[in-house]
Amino acid sequence: MKKIVLMLFVASWAFVQMSCSKDSTSSSTTTTPTVDNCLVTKVTDQATTESTTITYDANKRMLSQLNDSMGKTMAYNLTWTDANTGTIEVKSNGTTTTGGSFYVNNSGYPTRVTIGNSTQGYVVQNSYNADGTAKTTTITLTFDPQTIITLTTNYEYSGGNLVKTTSTNTADPAAVDITEFTYYADKLDNRAKSKAKNIFNLEEPGVGSKNLVKTKVTSAGTTSYTYSIADNKVTQEKETANGNDLISLYTYKCD
Repeated sequence: MKKIVLMLFVASWAFVQMSCSKDSTSSSTTTTPTVDNCLVTKVTDQATTESTTITYDANKRMLSQLNDSMGKTMAYNLTWTDANTGTIEVKSNGTTTTGGSFYVNNSGYPTRVTIGNSTQGYVVQNSYNADGTAKTTTITLTFDPQTIITLTTNYEYSGGNLVKTTSTNTADPAAVDITEFTYYADKLDNRAKSKAKNIFNLEEPGVGSKNLVKTKVTSAGTTSYTYSIADNKVTQEKETANGNDLISLYTYKCD
């Protein structure tokens, strides 16, 4: 059910890398940005070249997300009202279609995101543990005034990594979707900071997992992940399920 929501409203969250360096004001020294100073700016599907592009303001807050998929461009433009709130403008192929609002906590993690209205749209509400890891996500999806579905996901962490999600939805109250994850103990996920800043991240809001996912197990089977890494940053992620590969490339902006 959560995947249906993702397909309907926002593109899957993936990433691409570019090596970066920045000259200091002194001609005799050169400084190299650390991974902590790099944010994902673009995710590209290697097979289709479809992409998601993210921009940030001078304070490294998210400003926009542009999804280019199947010949259609969806733009989500953010305007910050203050440090914790703002509005969203949604454009389809350059034409404004709807709007919304967002709220973040003092750590910058989204607590409530609304797109559309009570007639058609969705509302995402997140709660967090004291360490910034996700506790629950509730998505209320309104297709029309008579068709409203609510999806609730609970998160479980161990050793700084998300190990299990449990999801239920009002469309099928008896169904429980469980996803379990394993991780590469020797590979850190440099993309966690970028995911945390993404207002539309429905997979794992908040501080995120510290290591790279190795496997994801659901009732449909096991998905395996492998990565290409350069300068401690993920440059490519390969997701393998049922013998099929999905390869995503990651581009960064570093300072």
